[in-house]
Amino acid sequence: MRLTPAIASAAVAMLVTTVLSVGSTARAQTAYGPVLDPHAFRQHLAGRPTQLLVIAASHLSNFESFKPEYADALVGKLVAFEPEIVAVEALSGVQCEELRRFDSAHPGLADRYCFSPKVAGAAFGVDVPSATVEAQKLIKDVADTPAPAKRRRLAGLFLAGGEPASAVVQWLRLDTSQRVAADGLTDELVKTLNSLSVKNNENYLVGARVAAERGLERVYGMDDHTADDILYGMDEAGNSAIQKIWKTPNSTLDAMRAMDAPTDGQSTLAIFRFNNLPDTQVNLAIGEHGLATSQDSPGLYGRQYTAWWEVRNERMAANIRASFANQPGAKVLVIVGGTHKPYLENYLDQIHEVQLVDAMKVLQ
Repeated sequence: MRLTPAIASAAVAMLVTTVLSVGSTARAQTAYGPVLDPHAFRQHLAGRPTQLLVIAASHLSNFESFKPEYADALVGKLVAFEPEIVAVEALSGVQCEELRRFDSAHPGLADRYCFSPKVAGAAFGVDVPSATVEAQKLIKDVADTPAPAKRRRLAGLFLAGGEPASAVVQWLRLDTSQRVAADGLTDELVKTLNSLSVKNNENYLVGARVAAERGLERVYGMDDHTADDILYGMDEAGNSAIQKIWKTPNSTLDAMRAMDAPTDGQSTLAIFRFNNLPDTQVNLAIGEHGLATSQDSPGLYGRQYTAWWEVRNERMAANIRASFANQPGAKVLVIVGGTHKPYLENYLDQIHEVQLVDAMKVLQ
């Protein structure tokens, strides 16, 4: 059917009527609330919705005895979801560069949360900005012509740009016989890549592996720590108030901590299933931020603590949204620490085109 001005006008009118009617219903129920419900736009969405799966992860670094093969079953479940974009709880190379340049405003954060690009930058003769720009160009070239030499260079550029998980994706996509020091990669960088590939961290053992097995070229670091300066403003009384929140008994958190360390793929899956249960998510949020926002400390420090958490998660949600901005209708996988999931899902659910995916169905 040809889209005439009359038809287009009628379609817009129908959309406006739907949005306004939903908004009017919401306003009638409360004294005042948002006039717009983004969900209403989904009734007239062009193309398929973006399917977004948020996996509440246990940080594998907490399990000293964890072996890479223990992630196999979990990786298989996530690959079966067929994600076209994978985002992980890591700072992007660009944000890490910002933290380094503004270290006086964010003291020590880069050292704590960021991969050092110095060795790779020296080997390739690039800084973080130039490595990032070249990597973005080379991704398209590698996708069209996946020559081993290009993948090796792209892996090195990702390291030089502070994106180690994406470097591992390229490394894993090479045949083992092609994982050698060449095309700018030194013996030291090869050693780094081999080490990262089996590092006890879900960004590598799960996120990078899923991306590589799906034939993707990278993962997206979506974490954010620029909001941490909210916590820096706390005095000793504020720190004590937060410690009190953390030390308050929480049966769900206690149950999580009491779970045995994984010994195989099925026990890893069992832990991830527990993390993603709705009751687990709700109880953890109530036990931390429900308690924090109701804490009647002199400076309302609990509310300040939750403010930091909300800002961090809102910025993480924005980073996730940016990852699929140019791929409407994609399947997106987000792997993140368990307590982030309920907040991220709430924020991401406000996006016009997003359809949340039930993690429990994927992990069953």
